[in-house]
Order: sequence, then structure tokens, then C-alpha cells
Amino acid sequence: MAERPPRFPRVAWENVEAPQRRSLSPEPYEETEVQPLQLDATQLCLCKEEKATMDFIQAFVNCPEQDDNRKMEFLDSICMLCRTAKSRVLSQSLDVFCHTYALAENVKVLLEKEPRNNLTTAVRWKAILAITELGSVKRVLEGREKGLLEACFASILALPPEAEMQDLDIQLYLRTLKDMDTMLQKLVLSCSVPRVSELLQIIFQLLLNYTESETVGVRVRALERISVLSYFLANHPTLEAWRNLEEDMYGPICYGDVQVPILGELLGRLLLFYSSKEETSWAAFSPLFSLSRFVYRQRSRSPTKDKVQRLHWKIERPNLLHFPTTRDFAMDFAKYLTPYETTSIVLVTIEAMRDSSMFDREAASNIVDLFTRYPDFWLEDVPKVMSCIHKNLECINTQSARRSVESLLLALTDQDPTKVVLSLLKFSPVGDSSGMAMWEVILSTPQTLEKILKELLSEQSLVPSDKEKTYITHLSVSYLDKSEKTSVAFSEPCRLCRYLTAVFVSADGLHRVAVRGF
Repeated sequence: MAERPPRFPRVAWENVEAPQRRSLSPEPYEETEVQPLQLDATQLCLCKEEKATMDFIQAFVNCPEQDDNRKMEFLDSICMLCRTAKSRVLSQSLDVFCHTYALAENVKVLLEKEPRNNLTTAVRWKAILAITELGSVKRVLEGREKGLLEACFASILALPPEAEMQDLDIQLYLRTLKDMDTMLQKLVLSCSVPRVSELLQIIFQLLLNYTESETVGVRVRALERISVLSYFLANHPTLEAWRNLEEDMYGPICYGDVQVPILGELLGRLLLFYSSKEETSWAAFSPLFSLSRFVYRQRSRSPTKDKVQRLHWKIERPNLLHFPTTRDFAMDFAKYLTPYETTSIVLVTIEAMRDSSMFDREAASNIVDLFTRYPDFWLEDVPKVMSCIHKNLECINTQSARRSVESLLLALTDQDPTKVVLSLLKFSPVGDSSGMAMWEVILSTPQTLEKILKELLSEQSLVPSDKEKTYITHLSVSYLDKSEKTSVAFSEPCRLCRYLTAVFVSADGLHRVAVRGF
């Protein structure tokens, strides 16, 4: 017969008085050094074959100077180990192993050591596959993406044109580019949601750097990678759509739109390439079309209503009868972009009119003329645009570009004369040639000048000190009274500029209105 359990069992945490024992004197002890965590195959619970893979990785890391075959075997081993660990839900243990043996850093070193003038081995291709697999293991690449991508892009995007590479395996070359595209998408999908925008910023900025290359082939390769990532964004514009593809391990997700901080600069560069007459024009079309879908799907739920009502541009799917123009793209974006993003496009386009610019300056001038025609949508941040013009004006000497800049200045003055004048007085010191040239353009139209002075006279709350208000009043009244004494001074723009400067040079040495916080 089985023994009956007690009627009132004792709980596990109940205090039980132990029998009294004599207290013992403490025994001497030895201090031991704590060893850092080391992970081997037994802790990952891998089979014999997989243990051999880990042993090979450890041996390679300890002696990385080996031939191409050993390098490729090392990269293959990383891929196999990552896939095995994921299938057995051992990602956390693998995370420790990857950090202990610095696998990401070792892959980066292999990429950096590849020759930059040719592609003859599969080391680059297998390195891309290894980065893709490492990125799928949580936290392994976190904070290391930029260095890896820099090495990856430098090793592949900067290669010479295909025709100039000797003994090029074209199939290997195309496979490498294709798997690079897959790598970029998977890195973004594997990234934790709080870091998605940061990673997109890193990728797009690095790719934009390569669009500045003097080699057309390098620019096209970078634009093609931008195209693939833009298409990916167009199909997954919100975090809700992303979670359907990849479960986030960091708990509840705060749903919201995917942010691309560099979107304005990216669109500005793409519009310029699309307007050009070289091979980059076609390469820029696809990302522009994808990003227009991305912006529409993301922001059409809550657009700026007055913009949408006043703008009727809509990008249709291209066909034999109609292909979107640069203006079509620009005005379609204008409906949904933020002021910061539209201003970024304007700044990029102004810089593209410099004499040293690689862009078609005539095309850049045409885009600036579009901004001038629709100032309400493009010229919202007047101080930033004024500062950009002042910075680049001396390097803009092409006739069409100079004419476009002058038209832009007049449009800015008409848009917000107070901010235009205060901006010039802020960053244009006495004797500054660019500032003087801008003054001459602004003051060349009597109606514009009168509007500026009247607004300054009525909006003196923008000027911080009483002394500066006195200078503004003196200048405005002198002109608006149109006395005989001042008529000569205001008869020519250059003389008026000198008079304006003299008014602002006081006995205290003040030569400009210092607009603090502006």
C-alpha cells in the first residue's frame, strides 16, 4: 500500500530550524581571475560536421592571411553556421560566437583586400552572402553596418567599367550585383524597427556618394542599387507592411511611417540625373517612379490639403504615348513633401549650377525656373535658400544658370522681402562681392525695393535692438520720401548698395543687422 501524503504539507519556502551546530571558523580561500566568456561547438549543441565548421572558422580568424580558396571556405562556413543556428533557434548563442571571433570585422577586412581594378574570384560574392546571413542574426551587425557597407561598395561599385576589366566573368559580376541588392533589402528587413530610418539614411547616403563619381559606370551602378531599394520601399511604405515580412524581436512595435531623412537630397539628385542626356537619365527614372509611389502611398492619407487642391499633377504609369517629364515628377512630389524636403531639393539644384558641377547646368537651370514659377511650394525656407545662393554665386557663371539665379532671387524677394533683406544683412559683410551682386539684383526693380523698405518699416519687431530699428527707419524714410537729396543716391543699384552699407556702418562699427536666432 502506497504511503499517504501528509495532510498539511510544508511549503517549500517555510523556515525550518536546523539542529544547532558548532560554528566553524572560515576556511582560507583563493582569488581566481574571471575568464571572459568563450563559446565553442558544445555550447551550440551542433553535430560533428558543424563542430568542424566552427573549428575551421576559429582557425582562419587566428591566421587570416590565406589563399582565395581558404577565404571562400571561411565565408561559406559563416553562411552554413548562421543557417544552422537559425533553424535550431540558437541565434543568441551564435551572437556571442560572432562577436567573440569578430566575424563581421573579418569579412570587412577580406573585402578591403580585394583588388580594385578587377573581379576574377568569387570572394566578393561570397562576402556579400556572408553579410546577408550575419545580418539575419539579431544584434550581430548592429552598429557595424556602415563600415561593412563602405567596404562592400568600395570593392564592387568602384570597379572599372565592364569593358575595361580583363578576364571578367560576366555571370559572376551580375550575380554579385544581384545578391548585393538582396543583401540591402534583407539588412533593412532584419533591422530592429527603431533603427530602420537610421539604416536607410546610411545606405542612401553611401550610395549618393558614388553618384558623384567622375565615371559614368560607377554612377549608374549606384543608381541601380538606389532603384532596387526604392522599389522595395514603394511596396512596403509603412512598418505595418514590414512586420508582415519579418517579425521584430523587440516586443510591441509602435507602428508609424517609415522615415527617410535624406529623401529631399535623394530626390534632388535623381531629378538632376533624369534631366541629363547621358546614361544616368534612364537609370534615374526607375527610382523616381518608385519613390513617387512610396511618397503617395505613405502620405496621401494626410496630405497638405491646400497643396493637393492647387496642384493637379499626377504621375501615370509610363507608356509609348506618354513618359513623365522632370516637371511631372517634381510637381507630383511637391504635393506631399515637407518644407524641409522641398528645400533640400532646391539646395541640391542650386549647387548643381556651379561651373565645376558634373550635372547638366542647362537642365539644372530649367529645374530652378520651375521653383521660381511655383514659389509657394518650393521656396518656403527663404533664409536657407538665400544662404545657399550666397555660398555658390561666385562659382555660377554660365549665362543661363546666372539668369535663373537672378530670377530665383526676385521670386524669393516677392515671396518674403523681410527675410530676404535680413538674411543678406546677416551673412553678407561689407565688401562681400557675392552679397553686393545679390543686392544689385534685388534692388534693380523699383517696385521690389519699395516693397522691401515698406515691409521693413512696418515689421520692425523682427529687428532686435532700438539702434538697429533706427537704421532701418532712416533707410526706409530716406527712400520713400523721394526727396531730391536722396534721389541721386537711389538712382542706380550700385550706388544704392553703397548707401545701404553706409547706413548700417555706425559709429560703433556695426555694419549689418545681426538677426539673432534667425
